[in-house]
Amino acid sequence: WLFSLNYSPTSELSFPIPGVAYVYQPSEYFHATIGMPFQIMYRPCENLTLEASYMLLRTVHAKATYRLCDCVCLYSGFDWANEAYFLADRANVNDRFFYYDKRLTTGVKVYPAQHIELDLSAGYVFDRFYFEGAQYSDNQHNRVDVGNGPFVAFGGQVRW
Repeated sequence: WLFSLNYSPTSELSFPIPGVAYVYQPSEYFHATIGMPFQIMYRPCENLTLEASYMLLRTVHAKATYRLCDCVCLYSGFDWANEAYFLADRANVNDRFFYYDKRLTTGVKVYPAQHIELDLSAGYVFDRFYFEGAQYSDNQHNRVDVGNGPFVAFGGQVRW
């Protein structure tokens, strides 16, 4: 069993949210967290991994990864994510600056050395918008819609 308490003053639900989930892992090829948060990982064959997760209220992640060899992986995925910030000079102390988007991504991860990851990806981002307000239902006020379009990204990580 997994018991949690999630709190972020900038999230859509700006109060502590309790979570209860059951962790089920019958083998190294299947792992599920059933409840809140929800997460599932399934490896139907040695080189293919399927993942999906959901967190309140509008955070969804799905990804398929195929390992070509020990140092190269190909992946494709869908993400529905959001961010929120408190602006320094906001007129209303409860207002936040919100950003929402959905994206389809495909890419390649290369591991040239132990603890080093390089990631080159491309995709399409859509349903992007910004707004200022106290909650999601304020999304029609002070809203800026950003057009859909392709993107290219390159990133890297060094881990110890």
